[in-house]
Amino acid sequence: MFGKYDFSLAIDDGFLRLGVEKEEGLFVYHRDLDGHRKKKVLGIDSAQIRIHPIEPITVPKQISRYLEIGFDPVIVGPDSKKTLYLTFPVEIGVFLESGCSVEVLDTFAFVPSKYSLYGSPKTGVITKWHRSRVYGDIPAVDKRKYGVLQLTIENPLQEFIEVSRTVFEGYGMVLYFDEHLVAMSARMSIHSTLVAETSFLDSPLRENMQKGIEILKAKKVPMVGRHKLPPLGGVEANVFLLEAGFV
Repeated sequence: MFGKYDFSLAIDDGFLRLGVEKEEGLFVYHRDLDGHRKKKVLGIDSAQIRIHPIEPITVPKQISRYLEIGFDPVIVGPDSKKTLYLTFPVEIGVFLESGCSVEVLDTFAFVPSKYSLYGSPKTGVITKWHRSRVYGDIPAVDKRKYGVLQLTIENPLQEFIEVSRTVFEGYGMVLYFDEHLVAMSARMSIHSTLVAETSFLDSPLRENMQKGIEILKAKKVPMVGRHKLPPLGGVEANVFLLEAGFV
């Protein structure tokens, strides 16, 4: 489903119906997913249409700018790193593209959104919430519903650390995809037994993956409250400070 199309776009798998049709002399985009419909009249005769995975914090609307993933506890040894794999809910964007101009046409998801509160009621933040299993290798998933997050946990402390959740700032998310997989790469740096930092890395999980359109940039959403880690392997990334713990 992900990829580049023209106005001959037509997808119908029995659950999702999506495409462009001509009605009364005008091209019309339509989408029907589980009874939820979207329709837009296109006042143009041609353009490229791209269907890409997008940052999983925008459907049904951007209630939160943070993604929280809970998982079974993982113990990380003193002064060590551990790379593991988690899943995250995939959201899908449909874009009109002409030259350097990109317009968001539609967003949707196959998995219903869930939300949580990270931190206290007074100072905490609302998060898009997802529960994942923990994997030692890249798991096989339905890429319409779930993506794979490669998470490297860095523990410079001289003690064991137990981790069972992580929170990410949505504006730093960078997604890659291919025929079989939607993926992101991130790191979690432990500062103390209660504080850690998370950030995304702009790197594909495996070779020949295509970079997804970043919908927050396409929508020109103001990048409020961002800060950056020092470059890691030449990559700068936005971070989130987990001050309310990670267990």
